[in-house]
Amino acid sequence: MDYMKTLYMKHIIPILVSILMSWGFTFIIQLSNLPSPTPIITPYPEPEPTTPPVEALTRLEPYYNALIFTGVIAVGGLIVYFIVKIRRKLLRSLLIISYIISGFGICYLYNIMIFSIIIINIDRGILETLLITIPVIETIVMVYLIFHVKGFLQAVSMIIFGTAAGSWIGSTLNVWSTILLLIMLSIYDIVAVYRGPIKAIVEDNPKDLTGLVVMFKEINIGLGDIVFYSLTQSFSIINYGYMPALGVSFGLIVGFYITVIIAERTKKPVPALPASLILALIIIQTLRLI
Repeated sequence: MDYMKTLYMKHIIPILVSILMSWGFTFIIQLSNLPSPTPIITPYPEPEPTTPPVEALTRLEPYYNALIFTGVIAVGGLIVYFIVKIRRKLLRSLLIISYIISGFGICYLYNIMIFSIIIINIDRGILETLLITIPVIETIVMVYLIFHVKGFLQAVSMIIFGTAAGSWIGSTLNVWSTILLLIMLSIYDIVAVYRGPIKAIVEDNPKDLTGLVVMFKEINIGLGDIVFYSLTQSFSIINYGYMPALGVSFGLIVGFYITVIIAERTKKPVPALPASLILALIIIQTLRLI
């Protein structure tokens, strides 16, 4: 029994590291004090965060935003599924391209934020060169480690990328849309793992999921899970403060621990989002009322 507990605890290390990193990335976002644009996939204006829940959740705008976001995720999952079925080798090339584009964008954003925090006297031309050169180097290293190196460095690279992306997205989302989004994502994850594209992709070739899953200690964690855990953590820090956010960290870790136990006992893929996200939401709303 003690051995199994130790094994389960080792399995939560990637999520624990991701959550700690999310705190760090969110602090960078807060300290930079740069304006966060509203994502294109949540276009509808919604009630203010201070609006009473009964009133806010009777408006349709937050539901539209959450449905659009979830729909984009679902369509992306279907596209990956069809590529795997039709021409699996193409998937690797498309993943590399998507990592290059999104990786450079994320690195560029965080470098801008870091340089805005650090007060240094530097020529504008040199600064602009650095803001291009550094993200390019970071992106090349990240893509190389993810697609050409196996093991620890590959896992760390994916965790950093997923956490950085999720933390930034979480900092841009509105309150009511995000609450509904986390619920919808939990439902979608259950469907996708048990009946949808994730089930089909894993069953088709579970050993060739480079770029899609973080492999650690014989357990596979979807990159999307890392992104949405970080999104939830960043969202809670920015919108509710540090104490509720600590509660969210606890909820995410406990939820994932429960998921690991279920996965180890059933020996089957288990959706990683529902337990953690629902626990996090319950904690947020409970602490809001205290």
